[in-house]
Amino acid sequence: MKNTPQHMGQATAMHGLIVMAVAAILIAVVGAGKQFMNGALESVTPHPRCAYLVFQAGQCLGTVFSDLQISESEILARIGINTQSATITPNTVPCFSCLKIAGESMKVQIEPMKGSQILCYGRRMDLNSVTAADLTVIPGIGPKLADRIIKFRESSGRFRDIGELRKIRGLHVKKVASAAEFVEIHAPGKNLSAVTHPVWTWSAISSSPY
Repeated sequence: MKNTPQHMGQATAMHGLIVMAVAAILIAVVGAGKQFMNGALESVTPHPRCAYLVFQAGQCLGTVFSDLQISESEILARIGINTQSATITPNTVPCFSCLKIAGESMKVQIEPMKGSQILCYGRRMDLNSVTAADLTVIPGIGPKLADRIIKFRESSGRFRDIGELRKIRGLHVKKVASAAEFVEIHAPGKNLSAVTHPVWTWSAISSSPY
């Protein structure tokens, strides 16, 4: 059977329709894949404005996330603790704090999170409140350099700009720029900013050579 121009035209049109259909399917699959990955990433790397860890007898009872600072009673209630038996205050708790419940009176003690814990939640540490141990979590900063940073802060009162780190021996421009990805300076009560690097896992933090 000979291919007439009419037959060839019909075949070309059919081929075009098939190509367009396949392209539409591929676009739909890729779009769905992106939405799934975005949803998955958001679920494993949350950036809450506030996070609270609750401990009792050395065990972590749970983590509470909130967009705003909340009170001790609300934090405890969210993880299922009867607040009537606890010794608490009505004051709001600073973001990224640890609540430690002690004794039969269930008195609540509030402490700031460790630097490594803050980084796990995708936030920068406050340079004016970090400890030397917190600073050693930052790649390139060991115990000696961390001690110099703390001593500088104690002698000058507080850091007013990240660039002041360059005044400390051993902190050149490149290292200060790297440290700026992990620390910031803010007034008391200000929410911590989200970091630009991926959220650290505990295994990555604990394996740091510094």
